[in-house]
Amino acid sequence: MPEQQPMNDADLKEPVNTEDLRSKPAPLIPETPAANPTTAPSARTQIPEGVSLPTAIVVSALFAAFAGVLSWHFATAAHPSTPPVALVDASKIIAAESKLTLSTPGMTEDRASKAGQSFVLRLNQTLDEYTQAGVVVVNANVVLNNPSQFDITAQIAQKLGLKLE
Repeated sequence: MPEQQPMNDADLKEPVNTEDLRSKPAPLIPETPAANPTTAPSARTQIPEGVSLPTAIVVSALFAAFAGVLSWHFATAAHPSTPPVALVDASKIIAAESKLTLSTPGMTEDRASKAGQSFVLRLNQTLDEYTQAGVVVVNANVVLNNPSQFDITAQIAQKLGLKLE
């Protein structure tokens, strides 16, 4: 194998012009509009900065809808519904029971007392049905106005086997 000899200028086929190399430095970074001041942004298509108005409107509408749904949900959950109310004219029921008890032949004071206690237990059991259903039962004698749609006196009397006058 022949030995390689060092190259000298005579071996080059084209002469190299070193002045061209000195006048133009090699670029260190690729050319971008910001790095090259000759291509100003005004000469090119401008890219908008920030968020567009339609995007801001859509995002704010979504947030408003979400906040509305949350406020409705928590507003209705915070306020429990009012329980149903029923009115009973206790004096009518007691008067009907007393009349029935006293009209029984051979009624003594002792038997009348036991009949009264038995009646109170039956009345409480009947009213417990309404309590279990979540209905508030109020004595009609203490109510300032007595709408007939809330009055259950006749139903209570019927369950107890009484006839109202």
